[in-house]
Amino acid sequence: MTNNKITIDEVADMLGASNIPPEIDYRIKECATKGCVAVVYFYEDKLNDQDQKTTMGWSEWVNHNGGIK
Repeated sequence: MTNNKITIDEVADMLGASNIPPEIDYRIKECATKGCVAVVYFYEDKLNDQDQKTTMGWSEWVNHNGGIK
């Protein structure tokens, strides 16, 4: 049986490859709701530099940092 579920990385790849104009800011957040991979927020005003930082969900941060020890 193959896993046909989409990942948050695939969501980011699809949005990055889309034709969304670069002046439109958006943020992808991991979603804990069963059946929902991510929520994408599109902002009507340009975000400042601090708010443009990429954020990671908890599980992504744990995996990125070598897991729980």
